[in-house]
This record gives sequence, structure tokens and C-alpha cells, in this order.
Amino acid sequence: MNEKQLQYYYPFRFFASRKHLNKIISSIRTREDFNDNVISFLGDANYRESQMEPNRWFDQSGLNARAITEIENIYSFAKFRNSGSNIFNFSKELLELLDRTDVEDVQFENIKQPYKNYYISFRNLNRDVLGEYMEYHHKLDGVYISNEVENAIIIHLAGFNEDKKNKNWWYYPDFTNINTLDFIKPTNTVKETLENLYNELKKRLLIEDSNLAPNLDRTYKEIEQNIKLIINCILYLSSQKENLTKEYPTDVPSHLISKLERAKTKRQKEVAQDEIKRNGFTKITFAKLDNSTDNSERNETGTGIEVSPHWRRGHWRKQPYGTNLTEIKLIWIRPTIVRKDKGEPTKGHIYEVNKESTST
Repeated sequence: MNEKQLQYYYPFRFFASRKHLNKIISSIRTREDFNDNVISFLGDANYRESQMEPNRWFDQSGLNARAITEIENIYSFAKFRNSGSNIFNFSKELLELLDRTDVEDVQFENIKQPYKNYYISFRNLNRDVLGEYMEYHHKLDGVYISNEVENAIIIHLAGFNEDKKNKNWWYYPDFTNINTLDFIKPTNTVKETLENLYNELKKRLLIEDSNLAPNLDRTYKEIEQNIKLIINCILYLSSQKENLTKEYPTDVPSHLISKLERAKTKRQKEVAQDEIKRNGFTKITFAKLDNSTDNSERNETGTGIEVSPHWRRGHWRKQPYGTNLTEIKLIWIRPTIVRKDKGEPTKGHIYEVNKESTST
């Protein structure tokens, strides 16, 4: 990663664009903390800062909706910041494999979270974000993940757009969208929860703007694809801990790194780490692909029938373990290329997982 941290990761771009948040961010722990004084302070600060940027305007139309979005963005950042500012960065190769992995049958009770609040970066995937309607073209940046609701995962997607000219100030720096993946009970699956989400989105669109209803299926398809990728990333974090490394980004000033390296006592290390944090830097957890057990190529079909090269989707296999085999852990069975010896698969040609291989 060669780009500067504040430019690359959405949470830090957001915070850097709102200097006034320094005064209140540490005090925001729940939604109730957005009292009248805080709302008034944010309104005045946003308007004042927007006037300092002549290339943007402060659009009065739909102001309430934009203000609500702004507050949701601040709340997600506050939870992230006050929980340790944990960011996970996945490589493009790993994201593409996880994107080809089935996750519908996974139950909520088998989804183990690394933190209560954290952020996963998807910048390396270079995926378009369309949504119900978009005023500007965006790429998927990443997602805030929150576990503050029982049996649910709150996903706050963020998108980025490099061209910021002539934009409404409250869209700055990027696009965000929030959905709650409510499993209701621990044994419910991702598939069941996505079906409920679709029905909720349908109700919402019919109430808020019936003109958007024809776009529901396209919008939902995009949301569903991103949610499945998010769940796969979470499962990877809990099942492949040996493939995670936590490092400071390369743009941390060298004198701060030198001070940390020279520290001999625990206290000296803490002081050096605090100084790095005060300068706006934090360690990033990088998720890498372990190629020592690569199963991305398969030439056999097992049927004797000649087939063209194609992807066979990955999946998560339940494996009993522990005392009397009463506990379950998930094992990632990677997507595989069948008959790669005959060439590369057609782009986007994805086959369903072989159901016989999912038995436990």
C-alpha cells in the first residue's frame, strides 16, 4: 500500500474532513449522546466548514435526510474509534476468492466477530457501487461492522469517488449506506436473513418512494453480493488467524517508528505508540492468502464428460471438534478452477458448489 493512510481508508478520510469532531467524538458512545446541544454544534460546525470550500454548496433541499446520514456516519466512526480503530485490509486475490464462496447456509451462531466494532477495506476489489439511485459514480471502499444489537450485524457500507468538484458538502467525502442484518435467533442462516432484508427493503421503498420500486431487484442484488462478501470476510478472520499480520502502514514518519524500535521498557513502548496514534496512525491488520494449501486448480470432473474451464464455488464446511465433538468450527473450502489445463475460465462464469462435498 503506497497511498497515504488518511487518503486510503474511509474512516480516516471522514475524520480528517471534519476537524470539529475532535471536540465530541470521545463522548459519543450511544445514540442518546446525540442530544440537542450536540446536534446544534454539528449543524453550526458543518455549515461553517462548508463555507470555506467554494467548490461545494450547502444544499438546503432534503436537509433533514442529509443530516440524519451525517449523524449515522459520525456514530459509526465514533464506535469504530472508541473500540480501538481496528481496520482489516484484504488483498485483491483473497477478496476475489471469498467473493466466489457460498455462505447462505451459515448460521449466525457460527459467525465469530474479532471486535465489537471494526472496519474492513474493500478498495482492492475495485467494485462499482450503484445503489437505488446515485448522483455520482462510486467504487466500494469498505464497511463498518457493528455488533451492538443482539443476534444482528449492522453493516455500514462506504464508497469513494475521486472527483469531488461541485458536490453537496454533506456527501463529502463519500457515499454510505446502512443495513441491519437481523438474524432474530442464533440458528437462523444468512439465506433466511437476506430474504427478510429483501422484504424489509421492499416495504421501505414502497413507503418512501414508490418510483424506486422497479430498481429494487437490481439494488438488492448489489446489497446481497456485498453482504455475502462481508460475511465471508468475517468467517475468514476467525478461521485463518495464522494468515493475519498487524503492521503500521509505510507512511508513518520514520522518527516515530525509530522511537518505538528503540523503546526498551513496556512504558517506553506505550509512550511511543501513543505518539504514533496522536499523529493519526494506527496498525492495520492485513489478511493474506496462504498458498501453501492452494486448491485453486482442479483438472478432474469425476464424470468422464469433457467440460470447459470453469470456477467451482467455494463453501464453508462444518467440522465438529472439542469434548464429545459438541462444538463446530468452519473450514474454508476454496473456490476451484476445474479443467484449468484447457485454458482460463470465461470471466464471470461461476458454477454452483457441488452439494455432495458439503456434508459433515
